[in-house]
Amino acid sequence: MTSLQQGLSPANRLKKPDEFKRVFKQPLRSIDGQFIVLARQNQLPFARLGLAIAKKHIHLAVTRNRVKRLIRESFRRKQVDLSGLDIVVMAQKNLEQDCNTVLSRALSKHWKKIARCAR
Repeated sequence: MTSLQQGLSPANRLKKPDEFKRVFKQPLRSIDGQFIVLARQNQLPFARLGLAIAKKHIHLAVTRNRVKRLIRESFRRKQVDLSGLDIVVMAQKNLEQDCNTVLSRALSKHWKKIARCAR
């Protein structure tokens, strides 16, 4: 990835409902006070990310977008360790009050747990 390319490529995202349903069927789970992370093996050499951030849990669009950016950036940094997985991240209630550092640490723990359980 060059310095001009930022973010995730379209190939690294779950987009279709069937892709999400496949992860929801029999996932590996990692749960804490901030996030629920579901993962399932895919037949691809790279990891893909899907976000399910409900308005019901995070009311303000600004906050939802901040959380989504944070999740995508964390995933982008760890995607090599997560290769071969489809991952869906969902937000828990009361996530709005947590700062970016707390959320980043929580995501790092989730990525480590998912990578360890998937192998």
